[in-house]
Amino acid sequence: MIDAKKTIEASDPSQYVVIVPQVPEPYIDADRAAAFLNTNRLNVIRMARSGRLPAYPLGSGKRRQWRFKVSELDKQMQRSLDCGHPPVRQMKGE
Repeated sequence: MIDAKKTIEASDPSQYVVIVPQVPEPYIDADRAAAFLNTNRLNVIRMARSGRLPAYPLGSGKRRQWRFKVSELDKQMQRSLDCGHPPVRQMKGE
């Protein structure tokens, strides 16, 4: 536990403690996720259903809605870039 009185009375600026409240990252819908990934909404939903994208379903059945976190989408894309796979399509002569 941080002693607020001690923090305020500290004479050395290096001893100050800054407390920043943690705000949870908001969830975004498939349209915003598609814009972030530069693809279309249907591709994002297909990738979420197949488990290729981290996603959170709302509801059950065929009409469920999907929510995403930008930080998780970014991590997933970085992982896929770092895995060392060659491009899917290569030009002849390369």
